Amino acid sequence: MVKLNLTQQEELLMKRVCELQLDSFERILSGQGEFDINDKLKEHRVSEPELKEMITQVVRQYMDINHKPDSLFHLHADLLVNFRDALDFNIDSLSEHSTHIPTLLSKLDYAMFISQHKN
Repeated sequence: MVKLNLTQQEELLMKRVCELQLDSFERILSGQGEFDINDKLKEHRVSEPELKEMITQVVRQYMDINHKPDSLFHLHADLLVNFRDALDFNIDSLSEHSTHIPTLLSKLDYAMFISQHKN
């Protein structure tokens, strides 16, 4: 568990990343994804029900993080890399938070480092 102090602006940025991810997951679950889901299922040898269950679990975690952003660092630390990737992927959609992105990226990197090197 990593305890980090987040500014209000960083929390708002995290909530926005969560909203973007939740929208993306909703599109995937409704069949409106940007890629052919069947090809991805075959590629990764995953059934559609298995994929939906995995996405549903991640959706719950992102909803928790959206409600309480600092939960990413202790309750949902398994999503640190995923969340950082989501932040990087959506950076163009986050221009209103551009001044806070570097500090949040640093905090995510710090949390990932600590998580990877704890005993």
